[in-house]
Amino acid sequence: MRCCNRSCAKLLVRHGAKVNVLSEDEDEETPLHVAARRGLPQHVQLYLRYGGQVRQRSTRGETALGAACGAERFHSGDEEEDRYVQVCSLLLDYGADVNQVDEDRRGPLHKAARNAQHQLVELLLERGAQVNALDYNGCSPLSNALQNAMVRQRCRPHTVVQMLLNHGSINVWPGALLKVLVCCALAPKTVEIVFNSYDMMPVTYKWLAAIPEEAHQMHPTFYGSLFALENTARSLQHYCRSVLRRHCEGHCHRIFPQLPIPKTLKNYLLLEPQGFVY
Repeated sequence: MRCCNRSCAKLLVRHGAKVNVLSEDEDEETPLHVAARRGLPQHVQLYLRYGGQVRQRSTRGETALGAACGAERFHSGDEEEDRYVQVCSLLLDYGADVNQVDEDRRGPLHKAARNAQHQLVELLLERGAQVNALDYNGCSPLSNALQNAMVRQRCRPHTVVQMLLNHGSINVWPGALLKVLVCCALAPKTVEIVFNSYDMMPVTYKWLAAIPEEAHQMHPTFYGSLFALENTARSLQHYCRSVLRRHCEGHCHRIFPQLPIPKTLKNYLLLEPQGFVY
């Protein structure tokens, strides 16, 4: 049932093919795992209707939901992403555990964040995914998103970073921010969001030396505004935002959109990137 179309798969299960049979390779996956990883909502729905077990784990401890969220076959915003959202919605509706981890203690949110799949990240958070869960390496979903921000640029990784922070993700330890700057230098929107999530973060000469010249040349407005803050306090507007975000910690995504204020101000509170900092 791995390679057949839906009509063929339907014919097989109607004639007794077992939907929970494990593959004979070392992964020991079910047809549901394979369909989920390939983003095939019709196959997933078929297997679920015929008794597919959403909590069945492979030898690596991965569920079908984890397999779908770990897929790297699409760019955020295209038609393929919609298929994966459908797949994950179906699995969750049938009782998949949104926080089930694999052998590396990575849950679906870790994997979706790593791949900058912002629609999946949003779905998982809405269904109760733990935003601050840590894997065996001590990495949170936010850490995973930042580590891959450069290589997943086409997927708008800053959207995932922004979403996680607005849902209460613990920020990067300030002492590690220099590593984030180096890792995300060519993703200035991501850098801007992370930088603005701190109430006070001194800009030092070490930052200037750490940012590649290529990043300065490609994004002169942003990095010019960032390094202009060396030995300078942030604006009062920024400090007010920080106080409000701290007060609404973990609920910014829900509270700020409901406030009777202009949309531009709501976006500012939600860390929407502007292309410069002050």
